[in-house]
Amino acid sequence: GAVEDWDCKPGQVPGGGHGGGEVIVDDAAKIAELAGQLAVDKIIDSGAKTLDADTVIDAIKDELAEEVPKVVDEVIGKFCKPMGTRFLDGVDENGKVTATVTVDAKNKKAKVTGNLIVRGGHGGGHGEEAGPVLGRPPIELTISGGDWYNYDSSYKTESKDFKYSDWYKGTDYYGGTVSGRIGGMGFDDDSDDESYGGFGTFQFKTVERVRN
Repeated sequence: GAVEDWDCKPGQVPGGGHGGGEVIVDDAAKIAELAGQLAVDKIIDSGAKTLDADTVIDAIKDELAEEVPKVVDEVIGKFCKPMGTRFLDGVDENGKVTATVTVDAKNKKAKVTGNLIVRGGHGGGHGEEAGPVLGRPPIELTISGGDWYNYDSSYKTESKDFKYSDWYKGTDYYGGTVSGRIGGMGFDDDSDDESYGGFGTFQFKTVERVRN
């Protein structure tokens, strides 16, 4: 897993930056209208007796260059700043398993216990070099409730000199409520906490044939 770190002022909630973009887009028409008014007013105040199109366009560009950064800074200031990501793993740098998952299928309950390895950088996934170990916090999580889902799928394509097929199937357990802690981070110790999780197994097979 991973933990996203944010720098927030009191009352702010991480929003991933999407809210800021929406506010800027919503205000675009207002900014353009304001820039146009200010540009025309400045031309008139300068003593000009006629409004030349090129002069107006250049004046609007100048106003936009001044007004847009102000609005962007104001909007961005209302949102939390991303500070980076910490990656969580149940295997240490020597390949030893440090956290285990136990499943009670009958009662729809799973537990994760042991210690997690927390890394910075890219965490070592997808062939990347693992980041430095930042900590080894204890983990005591329970996932309860939820439902089981079975799925399978297959795909096939072929031509004169090529044939490809694949299939996969698996079982997922999802929608369960998470309780417990990772180190000092609780998942159900505040009234506004919302946590859910799942796990599963799958099999995948692919076959490719090429005629030369």
